[in-house]
This record gives sequence, C-alpha cells and structure tokens, in this order.
Amino acid sequence: MIRQTGDNEVLIEARAYEDGAMLWLLGQGANIEVVSPTSFVQKFRANLVATLEQY
Repeated sequence: MIRQTGDNEVLIEARAYEDGAMLWLLGQGANIEVVSPTSFVQKFRANLVATLEQY
C-alpha cells in the first residue's frame, strides 16, 4: 500500500523478503526512513553503522 503523507513524501507498506527489502532500502540512501517493525529498524541501523565503520 502506498499513501501520500506530505509534499513529495509517501508511506509504503509492503510484504517482502527481508534480505531483498534491506538491499532495496539501503539503495535509497539518505532519501528513506524505515519506521517499522522495530526489529527491522534495528537491523537496518546496524547495517548502516557497519557500513560507516568501513570508512
């Protein structure tokens, strides 16, 4: 489901395989905010931190 939440902003709700969703979301860079579920947000954040630690 896609809902307009503001100017140039949408909320996307979907069922997806976690690995595929993670790769797609990471590919969006700073243009995305993962809001739920909490467990996925934590994994997403940990992935970003691990990436930054490489540089």
